[in-house]
Formats: sequence, structure tokens, C-alpha cells
Amino acid sequence: MLLERMNWKMVEEYLKHDDRIVLVLGATEEHGQNSLLTDTQCPWEIAKAACENKKVLLGPALPFGPSRFSLDYPGTISLSTQVYM
Repeated sequence: MLLERMNWKMVEEYLKHDDRIVLVLGATEEHGQNSLLTDTQCPWEIAKAACENKKVLLGPALPFGPSRFSLDYPGTISLSTQVYM
């Protein structure tokens, strides 16, 4: 169940029997030849399968994290640890 495909009435109905939502935290940083969103896409696909299996709501992934170590690579987006927390 994907939050992005639901309207507020659908969420209201879901909340009548369950209050769980899974939030995936990721990053946008270099991974050699792989996508900058590898750290977001991989756990989101795993969470999506688990949420479908258990009928739990899955929110959109947060594709940003503290990635200062990769700032030399174009495309990296880094949040400070304070902002991330």
C-alpha cells in the first residue's frame, strides 16, 4: 500500500485498523557506475515488498542523508547531521 497512491479518505480508512507506516531513509550520493539513488532505491524496493506482504502503508522515501564524504562527486546532495536528525 503506497501512500503516494492514496487520498486522505483512503488513509483515514486504513487508520481505522492500523496505524503503522514505513518510512525509508536513503541518500543521494555517488556509487560508481550505479545510480546516485542506490541507497534509496534498494531499501525502498525491499520495504515495498514487505509492506505489500503485511498490508502496511509505505510512505515516500526520503532520498537525502548526511553524505559530506561524497560532496566531491557531482549529484551528491548532503544534509547536515543536525538537519537530518
